[in-house]
Amino acid sequence: IHIGPALVMIFLITYVPESPRWLIKKGRDSEAKAFFTKYHANGAEDDELAAFEYAEVQEAIRMETETKQDSWKVIFSSRSSRHRLGCGMLSSSLRT
Repeated sequence: IHIGPALVMIFLITYVPESPRWLIKKGRDSEAKAFFTKYHANGAEDDELAAFEYAEVQEAIRMETETKQDSWKVIFSSRSSRHRLGCGMLSSSLRT
């Protein structure tokens, strides 16, 4: 029963564009700018909103890199983070 929707998703996922955040992090800035231009500025390359969002994502990535919060290791690095993760997993597993 569930194989049909899964196969459709596998096929359709190839048409979903990469996230602009991922593109910027991988150094593909022109593609990220094109994404913001297409989806947030209706194709206007000099749009202020698109430029602001691009700069905002760049700044967020820079700050995460500086504070070393740019990997999944942060979740497991402290006891309190592991505790929150465990509580979240327990909470979601107990839902009916």
